[in-house]
Amino acid sequence: MSDIDNNELRAETKEQGRAAFFRRIDNNILEMISHLSGLESMKISQFDKKRTALVVIDVVNGFVREGAMKSERIEEIVSPVLNTIEAFRNNSMKIIAFADCHSENSSELTHFPKHCLADTSESEIIDEIKNAGGYILINKNSVNGFFAPDFKKFMNENPDIDTYVVCGDCTDICVMNFCLTLKAYYDQQNKPSEIIVPIDSVETYDDCATHNGDLMNIVALEMMNTAGIKIINSVEDN
Repeated sequence: MSDIDNNELRAETKEQGRAAFFRRIDNNILEMISHLSGLESMKISQFDKKRTALVVIDVVNGFVREGAMKSERIEEIVSPVLNTIEAFRNNSMKIIAFADCHSENSSELTHFPKHCLADTSESEIIDEIKNAGGYILINKNSVNGFFAPDFKKFMNENPDIDTYVVCGDCTDICVMNFCLTLKAYYDQQNKPSEIIVPIDSVETYDDCATHNGDLMNIVALEMMNTAGIKIINSVEDN
């Protein structure tokens, strides 16, 4: 067989391998969608009020309404997030609201566009949640609110809380980082915990060039599920 024939055979084999790979990926994505679409909701009465807190991540103007990182996709979860907040507030359960808040020299701004600077409207919780009230505001300077000093303070002051319902944005960045770290924190100490993410109350942005929002959302939810995070459809008031 000539060198030309060998090269053609290798190219054909490589192309067949690529095609098989993409078929597997397509099938995997369809399986993920099927799994996520079949998940049930939970009623607020199913939670132990004294052991459960709601965590709302980054539903701020800079991701919802204005600035370099705003997204219409995030706007779509405002209503279900408000419904979840109302369910927790009606049952006198604790609520935390993380707000991305950076200085001009924040190291995060070396790999993300400038966003949510301190003392600007971008770093403020959106008005609908502000008006609802009843939450503890915690500013954060990274994609992982777990490391915010005020969250550690909250955990120390509320040692009985071991169940967290987490909503907000972005599913594959701040939500996933927080959930995985929080779950690992409890696992490291062999402490039982439940971290719950309602699908209707999380979302991520879309950038057709590098970040497909639908794909990233699905993959992040399944990654969290694999790591022991409980994924549900929604939280319903009774």
